[in-house]
Amino acid sequence: MAKSKATPLARSGGSEHVYFASASALVTRHLILVESPLSNISERPLTGLTIQIDRDLCVGFGDCIDVTPDVFEFDEEGIAIFKEGNPEVDRDTLLESCLSCPVDALLALDEEGKQLVP
Repeated sequence: MAKSKATPLARSGGSEHVYFASASALVTRHLILVESPLSNISERPLTGLTIQIDRDLCVGFGDCIDVTPDVFEFDEEGIAIFKEGNPEVDRDTLLESCLSCPVDALLALDEEGKQLVP
């Protein structure tokens, strides 16, 4: 994997939010976190899926947290973020959690990048 030459524009919340001039991947604590300052999307691989949180769409209903409290939590702004670590979670439960979002702020992609939810 080639190293990115992009330099961070800003950081917030430790390793959860790193903003680059262009969308870049950052390997942190054995997780791949992708941030894009243009779309404000967080991404994490879990249970053979890639889960994306669109922070611009999230309005903080918390349904995802109700279904998978080990995966999601609220930040200080009341917007869903990934919890630290890499929890064990059932694939179907994770898909149900993404489907539970009333504003479709959560996307689930399979191993080939095909969108499964919503």
